[in-house]
Amino acid sequence: MRPILLPRRLVVGLLATTTLCAVLSARSAERGANASSPRSTQPQYVCPAEPDGQVYETPGFCGHDERIEKGRTLRVAVVLFKGAQIIDYAGPMEIFGQAGATVFTVAPTKEARTSIFGLNVTPDYDFETAPPADVLLVPGGNIDEIVQSPANKAWLVKRARESEIVLSTCTGAFVLGYAGLLDGLPATTIAPQIKYLKQEFPRITQAVRDRRVVDTGKIITTAGLSAGMDGALHVLERWYGRFDAVEVARGIEYDWHPDRPGSYGELVQHQMPHWPAIVPAGSAWARYHESGDNRRWETRAHVGFGGTPQAYLDHLGSQVLKEGWASAGRRHLSSTFRRSAEGAKWAMTLSLDETHAPDRHDLVVRVTRLGK
Repeated sequence: MRPILLPRRLVVGLLATTTLCAVLSARSAERGANASSPRSTQPQYVCPAEPDGQVYETPGFCGHDERIEKGRTLRVAVVLFKGAQIIDYAGPMEIFGQAGATVFTVAPTKEARTSIFGLNVTPDYDFETAPPADVLLVPGGNIDEIVQSPANKAWLVKRARESEIVLSTCTGAFVLGYAGLLDGLPATTIAPQIKYLKQEFPRITQAVRDRRVVDTGKIITTAGLSAGMDGALHVLERWYGRFDAVEVARGIEYDWHPDRPGSYGELVQHQMPHWPAIVPAGSAWARYHESGDNRRWETRAHVGFGGTPQAYLDHLGSQVLKEGWASAGRRHLSSTFRRSAEGAKWAMTLSLDETHAPDRHDLVVRVTRLGK
């Protein structure tokens, strides 16, 4: 038995044993004749829980499910690898399954893959035996197994060419990048890694911060983690229409806003220093407050150190200079810096607020976007 069952199979099993089937199976979206089909020219209808069962000439119901148009069912191949992020593939799998898609998993071999947090998943197919798919889903996580193997990258390129849509979630964009699939295209990824996307793949046209989903036609990249669900719903909207996608989102109680701009990638938080790199080894550090938006950000932390407060602050200042900041002034227990990054100018202030303990202080760091 596979560790993860697809939602439609789960529905089939519950129909025979529990009245909860009425809730679970209600998630199937309407498949009316007014939704265009990429493949079917003479509509026929089947039950989503039994796609190989009886064929109907008209739309209607099969128990608790509405019939769907035969030939319109998506085939989704989900790439698995050691260290894959669970939500990156499980979230989209749930959405595609709720829409009646045929979803299967594929990995370099049939051996079980251990995802992050220890979840073991046995793939349905290996790379050699995987059937064709309309959508190729590439999650993020520890992507070494895919990108460090020339054979695996070659398979990815081949299957991407054969699929209608390639959808990456989170750092799955780096998998596509290493395979050359992002050349000449804009792309996005999880917010903290956006700044590295353009550095790693200079042939992409833009590392996008202000959208959770970037659709370039065949290649769709999404921001991190839960944004893969936005990507899956976007694919459903392209395939079946907005109405069907909205029905699926409502059915799983997911707060989907396809027309709302913005992303976590825009938060000024990502201009903050890289704390593990700048804080002295062995010194006390306990962050207790963060707030801000796309114009400013403030971080506060309880800090402890063995030397003087000014020496501690000077150490932090010397480290942020290595991250591209330039000194712009200093006064007692406060230093100011400036830099240009991500197409904007930024100001940062590091300051220490003294507390009652002689070796304990509050570090306050503020970053502000300058100009428009």
